[in-house]
Amino acid sequence: MIYIVRFIWGCSTGVFMTVSVIYLVEIADKDIRGTLNVANRFMFNFGSFVVMSVGPFVEYNTLNYMLLVLPIVYFSVCWWIPETPYYRLKEGNVDAARKELLLLRGYKDPKVLEEQLTSMESNVKKEMRRSGTAKELFTGRQYKKAIIIVMGLKLTQIMSGSIPIQQYFGSIIQESNKDIQLSTALILFGGLRFCAGILSSFLVDKVGRRPILITTYTGACLCLTTVAVYFYFKEVVGIENESTSPYRYITFVGINVSNVLATIGFDSLLFVIPAELFPINVKSVAMTCLNIFGGCMNFVTVKGYQSLKNWTGLSGVFGYFAVSALLGALFTTFMVPETKGKSLRQIQVELQGNIYDDADESLNKVSYDVNGKVDIEMNEIANNKK
Repeated sequence: MIYIVRFIWGCSTGVFMTVSVIYLVEIADKDIRGTLNVANRFMFNFGSFVVMSVGPFVEYNTLNYMLLVLPIVYFSVCWWIPETPYYRLKEGNVDAARKELLLLRGYKDPKVLEEQLTSMESNVKKEMRRSGTAKELFTGRQYKKAIIIVMGLKLTQIMSGSIPIQQYFGSIIQESNKDIQLSTALILFGGLRFCAGILSSFLVDKVGRRPILITTYTGACLCLTTVAVYFYFKEVVGIENESTSPYRYITFVGINVSNVLATIGFDSLLFVIPAELFPINVKSVAMTCLNIFGGCMNFVTVKGYQSLKNWTGLSGVFGYFAVSALLGALFTTFMVPETKGKSLRQIQVELQGNIYDDADESLNKVSYDVNGKVDIEMNEIANNKK
């Protein structure tokens, strides 16, 4: 039964992670887009903090009954959440899009409202010329750069070890320092993630995505390297009088600092950047594929943790995480564009260049009739028949 429930929970979480990120990117103004999405991650950290704080002191069933309250409350109120203007425009319903945009943005000047709506409508028409299938995503040359960026970021984020460290945090601390009470360590770990999430929401739209990613990847690399060196001396060289050694807290401090950096940077920004980089027509497909890829890589990394530990020891495990974080910093430096303060159209123009603005003769011409429905004319078919 637990396996079935866990599977259902995983599916539901995957759907929520995909939809919520797209929703927040489409409703938010460019100046607060990052903050809203990082706040989404912040609530995940809050949930982890609650479980880590309460879990050690209550029974299993009691904890689950407590956690059941929040989904019930959310389900009760989510029916009143407005739809995104972009989705209404995809349907061809301009009046509904105007109503949703006014509700979400609160424009007081009708002229500003109409200008924003016209810009959105133009973008939707341009981007919906192409299909929204997985085949379109993986064969269209205009999406290749976005795919490389988000896959590279996702891969380095997962390989940097945030999830395995969280899963095996208790056993790692017990192996390195038996003086620290496990319940206290877990509460501190969750509390630091919670506080770091708050800090991240303040920084993301002020500092920018790239500086935060580069700084946190580099800082995490240094922390994880320090932990790896400690375990190397402990496991290979051997540290005498460990109970009185001043170095026995290195693991605890190093892991928690890297945990804070990951939460401020690459763990949180993976909720922001992917949804900003893909155009509307393939955004949902791209985010779904990214989450599936992330789930598979998380499974491999968590399951491979014990095998790698048995083969190389904890020094090898943390060395692997450190190298991955370094690769993340380098990848961000050379590949990841800055999206802070840019509209979704500006981001697409930077990624696609002339492909975005030039008409592609192989595409279908899309026009909207008076009822807002999409009328597709296949002009290439006639030419080919000739």
